[in-house]
Parts: sequence; C-alpha cells; structure tokens
Amino acid sequence: MPVAPPRVRKDAAAHLDGPLALDRLAARAGLSGRTLLLCQRLDSARVLLERTGLPGEAVATRRR
Repeated sequence: MPVAPPRVRKDAAAHLDGPLALDRLAARAGLSGRTLLLCQRLDSARVLLERTGLPGEAVATRRR
C-alpha cells in the first residue's frame, strides 16, 4: 500500500475540519484520490491502535 508523503499527510490533516481538495492533495502525492484517502484512513487507524487501548473492532467502526 503506498503511503502519502509527509507533506501531503500534514496538509490533509491540517484541513480535516473543512472541505479538502482531494484531487489536489492526491496529485501532490502522485496517487489517486481514492488511494490517498485510504492511506489517510489506514494511518489514522494505526495511530489509534498504537496509542489507545481500543480494540481493533472499535477502531474499525469508529467515526470521526
């Protein structure tokens, strides 16, 4: 699974509270919009699993 470059992840994370120009972010990462979104979701899940006591099922069904 490709991983978005740190600058793209940082840019996306900084703007999660508003509309994101997914196509622009994906182009900066050299990925499709769908792949970039999947990378972000997987990265967020990884952080939750590593830093919280939440079981995998809770992380998988969690809504932001």
